[in-house]
Amino acid sequence: MEGKTAIVTGAANGIGASVAKLLARSGRSVVIIDRDENALSETLNSIQGAGFAAHSICADLSDLSVPTRIFEEAHHVFGGVEELVNVAGTVDYGSLQTYSADRLRSLLAIHVEANYSMIQAYVRASSDRRLHPKAGGSVVNVGTMHALRGVSKTSAYAAAKGALHAMTRSLAIELAPLNIRLNTLALGATETERLRNDMPPDLLAQRLKQIPLRRLATQEEAAGAALFLLDNEYITGTDLIVDGGFTAFGDQ
Repeated sequence: MEGKTAIVTGAANGIGASVAKLLARSGRSVVIIDRDENALSETLNSIQGAGFAAHSICADLSDLSVPTRIFEEAHHVFGGVEELVNVAGTVDYGSLQTYSADRLRSLLAIHVEANYSMIQAYVRASSDRRLHPKAGGSVVNVGTMHALRGVSKTSAYAAAKGALHAMTRSLAIELAPLNIRLNTLALGATETERLRNDMPPDLLAQRLKQIPLRRLATQEEAAGAALFLLDNEYITGTDLIVDGGFTAFGDQ
């Protein structure tokens, strides 16, 4: 992977930071994106301190003018971008009766509009150079098993992520002639600070009972799955489920 550059959004902490660090260790130069400037600096210092090439851009992806600037800056620093991992997003559960239209629009903005704009900017940037006839380009969008299986009080989140899964499949067909692959990583419950803070203990205990492996995924396992999708040159338009068996478990 020497010479490749990857952009990772949502890289200030959690899964995004783990993905960025793993890609750097794999030999890629990484451009990390997040709106949390302080936490983003910590991720940057960790990567650069380990001797790897990285550049950070503090940006809010809800501003749809940002993606073009990101790729222009990445081109200036590293000479182009071969790979894109869209991790940035938020989890917001709630019942149908209490969920507001504004909350739904907010989820759609970050999970659908922002990712769509990032992919558009990626393809435009890619069209300015000739992709390697074998390696081509690769995009991984981080989705969720909620998009594949119904779970109570997750309808808005599932709708936003479900749109991301569907969009990825369609774009995989559209962009195949350009030798650009797109896949979605369908993550289950993953050990992050956000999950521990946001998920009530009783709900977490219930979820663990529904996971055959009886544990959460580690951030490193989630990052490893993203790396696998980037590296495998014959996988496109698919959902890679990483959930400890949750979606396969039928005994509720």
